[in-house]
Amino acid sequence: MSFTQEENIEKIESLGDQELHALLRAWIDAQHEYSALHSSFDLVENGWWHNERASISLLAGAAWKSGWVALEEFGATKRGHRENEERTDRVGRCDLYVCNKEVSLAIEAKQSWQGIGVRVNDITSNVNEKLQEAWDDAGYLHSYEADRRFAVTFIVPYLPISEVWDEGSNKINSEQIKKRILNWLDEIEDFQKLRKKPVQYAFHFPADGYRYINEFTRRVFPGVVMVMEERFRGH
Repeated sequence: MSFTQEENIEKIESLGDQELHALLRAWIDAQHEYSALHSSFDLVENGWWHNERASISLLAGAAWKSGWVALEEFGATKRGHRENEERTDRVGRCDLYVCNKEVSLAIEAKQSWQGIGVRVNDITSNVNEKLQEAWDDAGYLHSYEADRRFAVTFIVPYLPISEVWDEGSNKINSEQIKKRILNWLDEIEDFQKLRKKPVQYAFHFPADGYRYINEFTRRVFPGVVMVMEERFRGH
């Protein structure tokens, strides 16, 4: 991947699935619109450095804006564990349901905070853990919840300010952040490590991502990735 300093680092991999491609595109646009609106008020704010619920709400909003309907945190009967050779169901909630005239999706989601600084021993560990948790949760959904079931993982990488601070100019080195992001994306190998098969995903790292500094944690949160893994129909 090659991006100039003025460009956003963005990509959509939808494996030829046009319905998902449109949803992933709308999700990227929602991230940009949210940040840009707050920037117009001179506020440093984005949609990815909050929590899992906030991330799900942005995906739901993206669905509504692109012609889908969406429902968050609805009650659902989930598949339980086997007891005496019989599977017992349990009452739970599904994180998100989205639907258009062509297809419906039931989604279970997790959010991963992943350090990508030079002092992090494994820059994929948190990602892999949350990918697995989302995958497991999606497996509890009954097939009747939607046409397709997905495990969705929102991945938010971060860097310590100390590693990207330029003492000479007394400001964040945006070029250094961009290099770290691109190195991490290469290392993560298109988010396929767990199941060794292609997955759908999108990522958005705006050119001004260096602005997103959390003063309390002394970290920079330059952007976000969303990975969608389909679990095929169960019982």
